[in-house]
Amino acid sequence: MNAHRLIGFWLVLCLFLPFGFGFDLVESDDPVVSDANKKFRQQKYAEALELYNQAIETHGPGPILHFNRGATLERLGKHKEAMEEYLKGLSGADDKLKARNYYNMGNTLMAQKKIREAIDSYKRSLRLQPGDEDAVFNLELAQYLLKKAEEEAKKRQEQQDQQNQDGQQNQDGQQGEQQQQDGEQQQQEGEENQEGQQQNGEQNQEQNGEGEESEQKQQGQKPEENQQQEGEEQQAQQQQAAQEGESEQGQDEQQQAQEQEAQVLHPEEKSELERKLDSMQENEKAFQLFRLQAPGAAGNPEKDY
Repeated sequence: MNAHRLIGFWLVLCLFLPFGFGFDLVESDDPVVSDANKKFRQQKYAEALELYNQAIETHGPGPILHFNRGATLERLGKHKEAMEEYLKGLSGADDKLKARNYYNMGNTLMAQKKIREAIDSYKRSLRLQPGDEDAVFNLELAQYLLKKAEEEAKKRQEQQDQQNQDGQQNQDGQQGEQQQQDGEQQQQEGEENQEGQQQNGEQNQEQNGEGEESEQKQQGQKPEENQQQEGEEQQAQQQQAAQEGESEQGQDEQQQAQEQEAQVLHPEEKSELERKLDSMQENEKAFQLFRLQAPGAAGNPEKDY
């Protein structure tokens, strides 16, 4: 076994080659197995695998053949089949061979970037063969790589969380600005609506005022001067009607008095009296006409006879 103690060298192996080289093949007295081991060291892995299969067909499976066959499959890149051979090689093997199986299993798992499982396999190998330098070195290297991988994953997660937080803050800020703009726009629209309603109310009030004036004009309402003139005319008519009524009442009284006198007077006295009454009526009519035509004649005239 080659114990490589430089971490940089092992990192190169992790990146470009299968992890470690594993334990050497187990030798056997069987000439077929010896020929297969020889082909393996010559890196003729396919031919070596065929010879191991012939040996299994001839002598049956065993821990040595499973181990050697697993190592060959690992070189061929068939990691899953190699793991199956290492697990089979645990059955019936001594502790030293089991430790070799676990060590190779750890290398196969590292080649598949299954670091946690590889660490577990190296620990199992060291329990069976404590102090093995290659197993210790690979275990420490696997633990170092796992720590670095966890730190990188944590760093990427923190960066992702920070980006998400920044994006959420930007989104919240944009939403806040949008809500503020919407609020200002709604306030402006409300003020415009209020002004429009006020203007409409004033217009309606003006239209209603004009409509009332028009209606008053249509209904024949006249200015104050016309109303005053009409009132004076009505008052004059009422005064004239009252004077005519009083005149008619006086004439009726005079006529009744003449009829009574006519009943008691002689014909000669009756004729003289009638002439005086006629004369008085003519004077009365002339006097009333004079009062109506005189300047400032108004109100209800009082009788002066």
